[in-house]
This record gives sequence, C-alpha cells and structure tokens, in this order.
Amino acid sequence: NKRIKLENIKTEYNKLKDQFTQIGNESSDLKKRFTDLGNENAALKARLEKYNKKFTCVVVFDKFQNLPTVHKSNRFTIDGLEWELLIYPQGFKNDNHLSVYLSVPIESEILLERKSINFSVKLVNPNDSLSVKKSSLRSFTSGSNKGWHQFISAISLKNGFIVDNKITFEVSIDV
Repeated sequence: NKRIKLENIKTEYNKLKDQFTQIGNESSDLKKRFTDLGNENAALKARLEKYNKKFTCVVVFDKFQNLPTVHKSNRFTIDGLEWELLIYPQGFKNDNHLSVYLSVPIESEILLERKSINFSVKLVNPNDSLSVKKSSLRSFTSGSNKGWHQFISAISLKNGFIVDNKITFEVSIDV
C-alpha cells in the first residue's frame, strides 16, 4: 500500500515537474516575443521619425513701431514649401491686439492641394517663461493664411516683447 502511494506521489511529482518545465519554456518564448516586439517597435518609431519632422524658423520684425497696418515677413522655406508670417500690429479688426497668421504665398504653386499642417508660433520674450506660444492644426492651400486674430493684447505686447524696436517669433512646422 505504501509502495502504491509512493508510486502515485512520484508520478504526480513528475507531472508537476513537466508542467513547470513547460511553463518555463513558454515563459522564455514569451520573453523572446516581447523582446522581438520591442525591437520592431523601436524600428517603426525610427522610421516614423524620419517622416515626422519639426522645423523651426526665427522671424524678426524690425522697426516694429513704424510698421504699416499689415506687414509680411521675408519668405522662408521649410521642407520645400515657402511660408511667410503675416502680422497686424494693431489687430486684424483694429482691436488693439497683435494678429498673427502663418501664410502660404499665393504664387507658391507647390501647395496646390489642401494639406493639414500642425504648426506653432511663439512670440519671444527675453524672459522665456513669459513668451507666448500658440499652436494649431489647420488646412493650407496656396494663398491661405491661418492664425489668431487676438494673439496678444497691445498692452501685454509692450511689456517686454518689443526689444530695440523689434519683435521676434519662432515658427515651428511639423511636416
């Protein structure tokens, strides 16, 4: 009787041992799969980063206090597309706010079909924590401009943003 019990215990022990070995093998397989997935994810991330790039351009408006009602920056090129910054020093609706728009020149035939662009415009203050940054995702075509009617109030603008009669913007565009 003791012999039969001992045989049963050995059989159970061997079954459990086999199960633990199988679990260990499955665990190793899962660990390898997760490692492979991690490597694939890193490779996909690297490929995406090649296509999703952010470009930044600094735009300075000299003689700010003497600018006309509307003023365009010099054109700048980002990823083959021409852009310009359009500002209204007293506001698009003459409402004592600086209006700021990112613009695609009408002559720019590169952008004939509508394209969604994620962009941001930052009005730089020498004390960077006071800088004003606004972002948007908008559709552009040649000749269109997108931005903000009330980017910053004229009163706030006079509090450190105009330096040596210049204002500076950082324009970032994701392509």
